[in-house]
Order: sequence, then C-alpha cells, then structure tokens
Amino acid sequence: MKKCLTLVAILSAITGLMVCFAGPERLESKSVASAAAPCDWSGFYVGIHGGVGQYSYTATDAGGFNLDVQDGEADTSRFYDMNGLVGGQVGFNWQKGAAVFGLEADGAWANFNVHNTNNASAIGDFLQHDGEINFLGTVRGRLGLAYENVLVYVTGGVAFAEGQRHVRYNEDEENVSTSEFADWKADDWRVGLVGGVGVEYMMTCNWTIRAETLFTTFQEETVQDSAHQDAVGFPQRFQDEVFMVRLGLNYKFGGGR
Repeated sequence: MKKCLTLVAILSAITGLMVCFAGPERLESKSVASAAAPCDWSGFYVGIHGGVGQYSYTATDAGGFNLDVQDGEADTSRFYDMNGLVGGQVGFNWQKGAAVFGLEADGAWANFNVHNTNNASAIGDFLQHDGEINFLGTVRGRLGLAYENVLVYVTGGVAFAEGQRHVRYNEDEENVSTSEFADWKADDWRVGLVGGVGVEYMMTCNWTIRAETLFTTFQEETVQDSAHQDAVGFPQRFQDEVFMVRLGLNYKFGGGR
C-alpha cells in the first residue's frame, strides 16, 4: 500500500513539473475566431434612382415684341410642370475618419413638359410656348459626415439637360403651331449648376439606400426670331430650373476597411 501511495505521489510530481516547464499552451494551437472587418463607405458603387421634380420654364420678351408691354419692362412668361424621373448613377467614395469624400455621375429619363398658347397682344395675336426636358444628368462632388451606418452629405456640380424650348407666333390661334410669321427656338441641350443635400443608410457592407433633394438652374440663352435672323429683330430669352426629390439604391463593391 505504501509503495502504491509513493508511486502516485511520484507520478503527480512528475506531471506537475512537466506542466510548469511546458508553460501555457501556444497561441497557434488555439482556435481563435477572427473578428469581422467593420464596414465603411469607401469604394466604387452603381445604383438606380427615381423621384419627382418641378420644372420651371421661362421665356422673356427681350426685344419688346409683345404689344401689351406698357411699362417698358420685358414681358416674361413662366410655366411649371411636375412629373417623374428615373435613372441610374455611378460613383466612388473615400472615407477618412468620419469624413466621406465622393464623386458621382448620374443620368435620368424625365417627362417634364409645358405647352401653353396665350394672347400676345391687344390686337389678338398669339404666342405658343413649348418647353420640355427629356433627359437630365449631373456630375457632382459629395462631402459628408458618417456616423455608424448613416451618412449625411452636401453635393454640388454641373448639370446638363436635353429637350426643346420653342416659341411660335401667329395672328391666328388655330394655326399658331405653323409659325407663319415668326418663331424662336433655343438649343435643345443646355448646361447649368446643381446643388443639394441628402442622407444615405448602409443596410449591409454592400447595399445602401438614400434620399436626396437637388436644385438645378440652367444658363440663359437669348435667340433671334426666324423672321429677323440678320436684323435687330425681337429676341426671346430662355431659362430653365428643376427642383427634384429622389430615392436611390446603390450596390458598393468591397465590404469593409
């Protein structure tokens, strides 16, 4: 019995010495779960958007053509249309701390259209106004602040649009579209400025949704009437603006830092 107790004591001592000299278990032998990389806003993205906008079309009688003008000031015709737009965007973001810098280009099909025929003078002459935007695009910079999954940003840049701007004149209302006497047609393409604000939410490391509001104003263009191309004539001055609210969905390539 004493021999057995002595053997157990010796074995226990040897085991304890082995543990002491062996030290703790090496880290490589342990199974350690790797922490998931946090998401950020950096990377390329593509997406789609849709929304509504208000189109403002303005034509100003810059040459005194309108016989009703009695106060010596140019007569201005302004018309509005509210309609939808849908399109897509592509961009890149770079995040440094809480600051996010980005560049984005987008294009949208739009359905802004105004059509109006009004009495142009006291003697019963008529002017027909047609203004429209069929395509609207922007190239913008973005500057935002990120807090966890939310990004609040301001944006601004260059806007461009396509669609006719046309004024026709005729003494007969029924035939005013034929422009028997004179008409004014501006370029279909115009360039302007755009600015706005927005908020974007990161649902996953790759998918984001956003809401933004943008205001675009396009440069004025003054054109001569068709009957006086080589004379002083009676020019018309055209100008457009669009205010829009859009929702968007983006897919970002790359998931985290």
